[in-house]
Amino acid sequence: MVREMLVTTGRPLRPVTIQQKLKMAGITASYMNCVHALRRLHLEFFGSDAEQYMLLPSYIDELNRRGHKTSIELTGGVFKRVWIAFREGIEAFTPYHERGIAVDGTSLKTSIGGVLLVACFRNGNNEIQIVGIGVVAMENEDN
Repeated sequence: MVREMLVTTGRPLRPVTIQQKLKMAGITASYMNCVHALRRLHLEFFGSDAEQYMLLPSYIDELNRRGHKTSIELTGGVFKRVWIAFREGIEAFTPYHERGIAVDGTSLKTSIGGVLLVACFRNGNNEIQIVGIGVVAMENEDN
């Protein structure tokens, strides 16, 4: 039943939602049991974080083939950093380069950890547009 909910909803599934659906079906489940069930399903559907990081080189190759600017750095097979500058972002940024670019980062709360960096600018309509993103092991001057 929970597996079916994950497949059919088409949006992120929360433990509270699982708990409510089970209750409507006459099944009592604790919140933590729903949390654990959701974690197991995510692992079954998407694999572990480590498995997903192993797919990065093929993802980067595909982005390069489609005209985006990318780079990935692995040290001894261990992920160090990756950046992606989107083709559309670069094309849109060129006329507005004098406005500057803003870079901000946030910590990733995964088993791997790291920092997600986003580079953006304000376009002609004064809207924020993303130029590129990066994931690094830690935020420092080198990144």
